[in-house]
Amino acid sequence: MNIYILDDQEENRALISHIIKHETSHEIYDFATGDALLKYLERGVGEPDLFLLDILMAEMDGFEVARHIKKDERYSDIPIIFLTALSDKESLARGFQSGGSDYISKPFSKEELLARISVHLNLRKSLRELKNHSLELEKDKELFLIRGKELRGLYHILQHGMEDPSLEDFIRETVRNIIPGAFSSSRNPLVFIKYRGEVFHNAREGEQPPRYSIKAPLLIQGKEEGALVVGFQSGKRENSAEFERQLIFLFAEKIGMVLEHLEKESLLRYDVFLLRKTLDFMEERGYLLFSASHHVIAHNDAFLNAFEITPDGKVYTSEELSGLLQPQVKKVLKMFLDEDSRNSIPITARNGTEYQLLSVPLEDNGIVTGKLWILEKEKETNG
Repeated sequence: MNIYILDDQEENRALISHIIKHETSHEIYDFATGDALLKYLERGVGEPDLFLLDILMAEMDGFEVARHIKKDERYSDIPIIFLTALSDKESLARGFQSGGSDYISKPFSKEELLARISVHLNLRKSLRELKNHSLELEKDKELFLIRGKELRGLYHILQHGMEDPSLEDFIRETVRNIIPGAFSSSRNPLVFIKYRGEVFHNAREGEQPPRYSIKAPLLIQGKEEGALVVGFQSGKRENSAEFERQLIFLFAEKIGMVLEHLEKESLLRYDVFLLRKTLDFMEERGYLLFSASHHVIAHNDAFLNAFEITPDGKVYTSEELSGLLQPQVKKVLKMFLDEDSRNSIPITARNGTEYQLLSVPLEDNGIVTGKLWILEKEKETNG
């Protein structure tokens, strides 16, 4: 697929192009000015699938470029992702008002850039397939324009899922607002999501069952964990039933993607919560947690106090700690970092207090993914 990059800084364009070309098979077209990009589009020779626009540029800014793109019917439905160092609400609102689908804050990580590109390109591909199918069924351009509201509901599914709500909040919002809002109000769809034994719906008390309904499975890691059911009160119309079936199955696919993401995030947050609870339970014991690449993830005040380092609320890097420790301790710490085996060694602090420092490698399938250091006073170790 074709990605158009706009940034007036050559090094930024080169970096983004390198990441995308190295990790994907997408074609890249880069432009240094908004005028150059718009003139290229006016020629009608390209087929962009995604725009990555920088906002702050010397001449025409990204907001103005986006407005020009959205005015052209040929490119009005192509997603725009803004690359910006701006984070205030007013700037973000201007971005969405000018036609933006998403934004990435600078500086960004390679993983975030590729993930957001993948989301919007996959959605564009799905929408294009659905559009082609609809046009084949209807042979009527006006009917597809009416369907635009329904198709935009797919964007809302993914956008709401990326805002990091809880699982229940996401499902409730999807059932009550996103899917009903994707269909015309006259159809008055009833929406039911059954997920891991719990049912969410938007039916009112005493409401009549729908005339007909469409059911699509919710797949999590390839396993059916529930279903999406959408029912319609109006009579079944042959010229739209197949479109609705395709759309609802596409909704179910995207909902499943978001639920899988939220489940993983929820488990990760809970794992971190349990780890911190466990470490806090160690009371006066000091701890220091490293990643596999020796980056400091967390430490407590007890560890810092043992070496007469005044805690100030921040997490010190390994380099900062090395500069604050006495030479004999730094030698031990370097040895522990370079070894992936369980170690224990006595250490004496400046004030004469004796400690036992235990280094425990944290492994995942035999691979060391981090190290936990535990510091105890010698008297506690000896019981």
